[in-house]
Amino acid sequence: MLERRRVVKGVVKDAAKGVWQSPELIPFDAWTTAQWTAAILSGKTAPRLILTAGQDVLYWERALEQSPIAQTLMSPAAAAAQAQQGYQLLKQGLVDVDQHAFEFNSAVDSRAFYDWIKHYEALLEGSEHIALVDAQSQLLSLDNAHSDADRPVVMVGFQSPTPLQQAIVEHYAGSNNIESILLSVGCKSIQFNGCNDFDQEVKAAAYWSKQ
Repeated sequence: MLERRRVVKGVVKDAAKGVWQSPELIPFDAWTTAQWTAAILSGKTAPRLILTAGQDVLYWERALEQSPIAQTLMSPAAAAAQAQQGYQLLKQGLVDVDQHAFEFNSAVDSRAFYDWIKHYEALLEGSEHIALVDAQSQLLSLDNAHSDADRPVVMVGFQSPTPLQQAIVEHYAGSNNIESILLSVGCKSIQFNGCNDFDQEVKAAAYWSKQ
């Protein structure tokens, strides 16, 4: 749930005035999208539009249509969504798919997934679009290292950042300029109370949840 995690920049205290500069709070995906846009405007990468999740899954559906087993799929749309999720997990883990071609080709299911990935990448390569996770991966190869080195970066709510997330933040801010704030979640105590009329209680709960 990357959209709920924040990158906070610019937390700087003015010692003379005894005040804090207001930090810039940015969702991680929005921050990396801004870095991608800046890279395009500075000519460091080709202008390609980042796809929304819905647009991206349409490319996956087209990729699956080119697969030899496309006609055997009971739900191509569901398979496309699963392929999209699997691809994102690989990218977030900094897994080079081509370096593991042998492993992918060792079983029928993984071979089909690898085939879908190659069709998907070919479709995007010939377009003006790019998946968000691919744009984030490409940021690591751009000459933007330490562009925020003079401003501390605080990662809020990243209980376990992915290797890609950690690498991007270090690439832009430097490994010595990053702090983390972990958010406590969960309920300390749970109490169950019986209901005189279970159906009425469920209806009431549903009603109040909509308010």
